[in-house]
Amino acid sequence: MDQVKKNIWVKPARIVAKTILFIILFLLIILLLIQTGPVQNILRVKAVAYLQKKLKTKIEVGKVYVGLPKNIILENVYIEDRQKDTLLSGGKIEANLDLLSLIFKNQMDIRSITLDNITAKVKRQLPDTAFNFQFVVDAFTTKDTTINADTSSYFISIPSVVLNKIRIIYKDTITGTDAEAWLDHLGTRIDKMDYEHFYFDVPQTNIKGLTARIYQVKPLVKSEPPIKDMVEAQQPSGIKLFFKELNLENIKLDFRNDVSATYSTVNLGTANVNPNNIDLDNRIIDLQNVSLNNTIAAIRFGKKEQAKIVIKEAKQEAKSQVEAGWRIFASNIDLENNSLQFDNDNNSRIKYGIDYSHFKGDAVTFKANDLLLSIDSIAGKIKEASFKEQSGFVLNELQGEFLYTNTQTFVKGLVLKTPGTELKRSASLSYKSFKDLKDNFQSTQIDADIFNSHVQVKDILAFAPQLRLQPAFANPNATWYINLQGNGTLQTMHIANLQFRGLKNTQIDASGSLATSNDPAKTGGTLMI
Repeated sequence: MDQVKKNIWVKPARIVAKTILFIILFLLIILLLIQTGPVQNILRVKAVAYLQKKLKTKIEVGKVYVGLPKNIILENVYIEDRQKDTLLSGGKIEANLDLLSLIFKNQMDIRSITLDNITAKVKRQLPDTAFNFQFVVDAFTTKDTTINADTSSYFISIPSVVLNKIRIIYKDTITGTDAEAWLDHLGTRIDKMDYEHFYFDVPQTNIKGLTARIYQVKPLVKSEPPIKDMVEAQQPSGIKLFFKELNLENIKLDFRNDVSATYSTVNLGTANVNPNNIDLDNRIIDLQNVSLNNTIAAIRFGKKEQAKIVIKEAKQEAKSQVEAGWRIFASNIDLENNSLQFDNDNNSRIKYGIDYSHFKGDAVTFKANDLLLSIDSIAGKIKEASFKEQSGFVLNELQGEFLYTNTQTFVKGLVLKTPGTELKRSASLSYKSFKDLKDNFQSTQIDADIFNSHVQVKDILAFAPQLRLQPAFANPNATWYINLQGNGTLQTMHIANLQFRGLKNTQIDASGSLATSNDPAKTGGTLMI
C-alpha cells in the first residue's frame, strides 16, 4: 500500500521539476537572447516606440544595449522638442534603472544616469513661457504632497548623475539671454529636486572643466525706489537649498551685456564650499569651509547711463539685504593667489593712491577662521593676508583678531607689515552705540598698545592721497616710529608711554595725562617729557 502511494507522487513531482527547469531554462535563453544583436535591435525599436509614445515627439536611437535587470545604454541619440527643434543629440546615454518596474508597472525608477558627448538645446520663446524640456519633466515625474500640504510637488531623485563632454546651448527670449557652455565633467547625485518649487537637495557636486559665455541683450535692471528693494528683501526666499559639498576646478566664464555696459570674466582655478546650514528663509548662511585658489576675476562697468543704474541698484539692493538681517558665518576661509579687478569707467582714474573705482589686486591671499558678518557685527580671526595693488601698495602680512559691534570695536594680536610699515599689538574702542560713536566720538573709550611700530608715509597716502598737500606728508619715503600705551577718551587721556620719531627731526618721549574741553580754562594736562 505504501509503495502505491509513493508511485502516485513520483510522476507529479517529476512533472513539476521538469516544468521548473523548463521555466529556468526559458528565462536563461531569454536573457541570453537579450544580449544578442538582433534582439537588442528589436529592443531598440520597442524603446524608441515607447519613448515616442510617452513624450509625443520624434526620437532616434542608433544602438541599444540592455543588461537585465538594471542597465540600459543608448548610443547616437536624437530627441526633438515640441517645436521640432533639437533638444538633445549625439553621444551615449547610460542609465541604471529598474527595467522590470518600467516594463510591468510603467514606472521610471532611475538609479544613475551617465551622459557622454551630448549636445543639448534649452530654449524659452514667446508666447510660450515654459522651457522646451518641460514636457520631458512632466512625463517622468511623480506626484508627492508630503512637503507642502497645500501645494503639490513633483520630485526628481537620481542617486548618481555623471556628465562628460557636454555642450549646452541656452536661449531665453524672455530674459534676453544667449548662452553657450562646454563641460568636461560633472558628477553629482540628486536626492530631491523640484525646480518648479525651487526645492534642491543635491548633497555633493564636482565640476571640472567648464567654459561658458553668457550674452544678454536686455537691460539688467530698471531704476526702482529703495522701498521696493526693502520690501522684497524682507520677503522669504522660497528657495530650499541643501548640499554638503561643492567642488569646482578650471572654470571659465565670460558675461557681457552691451545694453547695460556690464562685463565680467572669471578664470577659476579651484574652489570648494562645505556648508553647515543654508536657510534662505531665515537669512542664515553657515559655512564650514570656503576656499578659492589661483583665480582671476574682473568686472567692468562701461561709461553708460544703464551702467550707472546697475551700480545704483546693486548698492541699493546690497543695503536692503544687509538691513533685512542676514547672518553669514564661515568657520574656515582659504583664499590663495587670486587676482581681483574692478573698473567703473563712469569715474575718472586718480593719479595717486588706491583708486577704489579702478582697483586691481594681484596675489590676493586671505586665510581666516570664525568669520561673522551680520547687521550689527563683523568679527573674525585673520591668520594670513597679503596682496599687491596696481597703485604700488603692497601688503606683505596681516594677522589678528578683530571685532566690530554696536558697542565695541577692537583688534588684538595685530601684525601688519608692508615693505615700509610694521604695526603690532592691539587697540580698542568702546561706546554706547553706533550713533554715539558717530555723534560723540570724543567720549569714546580708547585703549591702545602700539608696540615699537613704524609707518611709512607712502602707505598712509595709498589710502588717503588727499593728504599729499599737507606739509607733514610731503615726503612719501619718510618713516614715523611710534611706541604708545595709553587709555581714556579724547577728553581725558592717560598716557603710560608715548615715544615718537618722525616729521623731520621731531622726537618725543613722554608720559602723563591730558584733558581737553571746549572751555580753555578746563583744558590742560600733566606730562613728563
